[in-house]
Amino acid sequence: MLTTTSYNANNQQLIFGTNTETYDFNGNLATVTDASGTTTYSWNVRNQLTSITSTSFTYDSFGRRTGKTVQGATTNFLYDGLNPVQEKNGATVTANLLTGLGIDEFFTRTDGVGVLLPDVLSSTVAEQWHWLWKRVVRVSRERL
Repeated sequence: MLTTTSYNANNQQLIFGTNTETYDFNGNLATVTDASGTTTYSWNVRNQLTSITSTSFTYDSFGRRTGKTVQGATTNFLYDGLNPVQEKNGATVTANLLTGLGIDEFFTRTDGVGVLLPDVLSSTVAEQWHWLWKRVVRVSRERL
């Protein structure tokens, strides 16, 4: 199956199959139009993404993303220096974040979503602990 693609002089993709894309004067993606409609992207003067159709983002003066609003639900981010340490919806804490040893990894989240960690060989490992009445009933470990 062949897919038609087209690029402009700035090497920006304009057409991919039946999808079309446009860009702003700074080279940021502005719109993507596909069979389901048009998705619009907006950027601030620092080239930080501020909105995607019905989702918006806010930033502080240090360039850190401080909030996101998705379909009317706002999540705010609390920082310790450059590291996000907490997510909140209003006054409710939805996740506490513990940063890892790397520059951009998180060791754990307290929201129950789960965490993937590299082992000593830098392989990603998934580990699940299953508890029943304060006792571990099963531990599963899988190399991904």
